[in-house]
Amino acid sequence: MTHSAREKLSDFAQKIAIPQDNVHCHIRDGNIRDAVTRAADELKADVIIIGSRNTNLQTHLLGSDAADIVRYARVPVFVIR
Repeated sequence: MTHSAREKLSDFAQKIAIPQDNVHCHIRDGNIRDAVTRAADELKADVIIIGSRNTNLQTHLLGSDAADIVRYARVPVFVIR
């Protein structure tokens, strides 16, 4: 799975209009909230951008993973729907 994810991210990175020297792909596993917030801390990220597409009654505005990341991140989080 890690190899497949790395290939897909590499393919995507080549399609966007950003110089390849400025694109860095990081693959993590485990709890999504913990992996994303830990990566942001380790990379000294200025911001986290995460997509949210699943809604239900409990997480009407954000998906549960996005809501957890917003709650626990130490940097601003932009949630894109």
